[in-house]
Amino acid sequence: MKKILTLLFLTLLLSSMSFAQQDTVNYKLMLGYYVGQSYFSTTLDEGFFLEGEKYIVPEEELTGAFAAFNDFYDGIEHSVFWLDEGAIDENIWIDMTLGGLDLGTGWPQPQFGYPLFLNLNIDVRTHPDSPAVAGDYYFNDNTYMNYAIPKHAAFQNMMTVLNFDPNDLGFRYILASGFLGIGIETINTADSVKFRAEHLSKFGGGRGNMPNDVEIEEIPEIPVDYELEQNYPNPFNPSTTIVYGIPEEGNVTLKVYDMLGAEVETLVSDYQQAGTYRITFTANNMSSGIYLYKLQSKNATLSKKMLLVK
Repeated sequence: MKKILTLLFLTLLLSSMSFAQQDTVNYKLMLGYYVGQSYFSTTLDEGFFLEGEKYIVPEEELTGAFAAFNDFYDGIEHSVFWLDEGAIDENIWIDMTLGGLDLGTGWPQPQFGYPLFLNLNIDVRTHPDSPAVAGDYYFNDNTYMNYAIPKHAAFQNMMTVLNFDPNDLGFRYILASGFLGIGIETINTADSVKFRAEHLSKFGGGRGNMPNDVEIEEIPEIPVDYELEQNYPNPFNPSTTIVYGIPEEGNVTLKVYDMLGAEVETLVSDYQQAGTYRITFTANNMSSGIYLYKLQSKNATLSKKMLLVK
């Protein structure tokens, strides 16, 4: 009997030691969008879980201005987020923001000319009162962050509205200069679409043909004023290059419109440092005609016309 009690005690002790070694992820789930240069956000959920445990995005009925995003949020409800056990060596605090949303459409805005169904930004702090960690937050070797979206009816509706094939989806890191597919893996099954990533950062979900390394080239030159150059070549088919400059950091959008004023593509929607940028725009799915491309940042708005000839 004594041996049995001793064995039971050791088992409980080892179990409690193992539990104590699991670090805590303190989370806040938010939803946010821009109107011009003004940013609006709301907190949907907050709490904590242990690494290795799964957090499920809760059901929520959005109200007020955020009610415009109910169809989008319904599509990603019951998504599952977790970190592999052993991924981190410290307690962390994360802000998970479902962002990049368009108040007019209710869906995520395209990035770099590619439509998205998910724009998820994760900021990490190592203390509740510390600033967010600069750069990406990496995990221990062979451990990952995991995010899985079940293919329920609301998700399938999202795919239909956005004209996506639910069997042909992909995820990428979203950088200030473009997409990156290194260190992130998409796993698409009949029941869910999932990605796992080597670090916490900003993530985009779109079609399976999203590029792995589309880059907006940053030129080491800071202009004295806001600049938007004429695209070249012009006329073009199907690709053209646009160069723009911003003299100070801030939120930047670069969008393409048809001559009736309808938005066609969002090429840039991000916070960028002062500098000069070069982006290649490919208009595979657009008809021949005259289009307007418009740069907006802080109090500056610049636009030029370009001609697509197919």
